[in-house]
Amino acid sequence: IGGAAGAFPPVIGWAAATGNAPADAWILFGLIFLWTPPHFWALSLWTQKEYARAGVPMLPVTKGSAETRRQILIYTLVVAPFGLVPVATGLGGWIYLVVAAVGGAAFLWGAVRVFMSRAGDADAPADMRHAKALFGISIIYLFALFAALLVSAVAVRPAFAASSGWVDTEGASLRLVTSGSPDTEGKLRGALEIQLQPGWKTYWRDPGGSGVPPSIDISASRNVGTVEIKFPAPTRFDDGYDQSAGYDQPVT
Repeated sequence: IGGAAGAFPPVIGWAAATGNAPADAWILFGLIFLWTPPHFWALSLWTQKEYARAGVPMLPVTKGSAETRRQILIYTLVVAPFGLVPVATGLGGWIYLVVAAVGGAAFLWGAVRVFMSRAGDADAPADMRHAKALFGISIIYLFALFAALLVSAVAVRPAFAASSGWVDTEGASLRLVTSGSPDTEGKLRGALEIQLQPGWKTYWRDPGGSGVPPSIDISASRNVGTVEIKFPAPTRFDDGYDQSAGYDQPVT
């Protein structure tokens, strides 16, 4: 339960930034969740006396040092290959692959040394250095994985298109604006900014009690996902000859 609580930040952060939690977010959750036991059990091997005095039922206190060393190896055998999963989903690139492979090998090497030692046994204080070394390796391992994900994301980020100049048409001016960074699928968000000029009308005939905002037909456009139109409702006009709906000032 405690491992799950500590593993939720990637999922929470992803959901806060994008509004959803895809499989990649849960893969990062799983990575932290599986990393947590060998990380803290390595620490608990040399602090088990303190845990025992405080009444905290850590594994060395409840099952002994030998079982703790065995569980450290088992979990490390799982987390080391699991650290390569982001490469398979495209979340991590070749930079991440190198870091995850080297880091996973170092993590596993440290766990094997702990398993083959007597770290945590009262009559083998010299072997405690293996548990301390593994604890340090585990910290560097997780930090390096997330740093590699960040570097990979920045390294493969495509150049952003600058905002285009204004294109004037009858009744409106338009330009394309791109901003932000690509999502996990490599999609870049953009906006077609339209400034409607005074007197632009949505209808030449009476539209009724309230005007209808303009619409944009993108059926012939390619590689366009969702489109949001956020023009305010037009104002109803009556110039004495005809009734129409439009705007009496520029609208963006």
